[in-house]
Amino acid sequence: VNLAASLIVRPLVMRSLARESTRQRNQIEGLADIQKSLLPDNPQIAGLDYAVHWQPAETAAGDYYEMNKLTELALLPDFQPNGNDIWGVIVGDVSGHGAAAAMEAVQFDAILRTYQGGEGPSPAAAISYANRYFFSRRSRGHFMTVFAMLYRPDTRLLNFLSAGHPPALLRRGRDVHLLGEGDQIPLGVLRDHEYRNNEIV
Repeated sequence: VNLAASLIVRPLVMRSLARESTRQRNQIEGLADIQKSLLPDNPQIAGLDYAVHWQPAETAAGDYYEMNKLTELALLPDFQPNGNDIWGVIVGDVSGHGAAAAMEAVQFDAILRTYQGGEGPSPAAAISYANRYFFSRRSRGHFMTVFAMLYRPDTRLLNFLSAGHPPALLRRGRDVHLLGEGDQIPLGVLRDHEYRNNEIV
């Protein structure tokens, strides 16, 4: 009787598990599609040649980047246009893996898009703003590391910060410099933390 029941029940259970697995995979792939739609669409930036490769750790993951031409948004009274654009880049990674981390990255993107930049473009101001709203009424269980930078071609100054993220590499000839190594804490640790900019020519 047990053998007969097993032969009947086991295929039914396996089909049910396969259907559930397909349903969950489709949901995660849908989340991954939403995440991909938020990525920048290779903006044309005067004075900058660049290449980008984005590869999430899983189908949907907490890997994030944003790249923008900011010349029209900067509203800097002292900006001297010389044919090149002001631009900014943010690279981030949410702790953990999978769909939960992907949702945190999507929420970070939504928060960042509400930043108006009233005091002018500043990585520290934007990341301080995003950190305040990255908190919710309940403990998140996640934090996010971020490297953010803004370049002004008229002054040749790069403002940057690392909120717990691995440093960026600046190469000049054979010399390689680390930017933001061990700089500041990740987002989601202290709500009112004020980030500060570093500067390099």
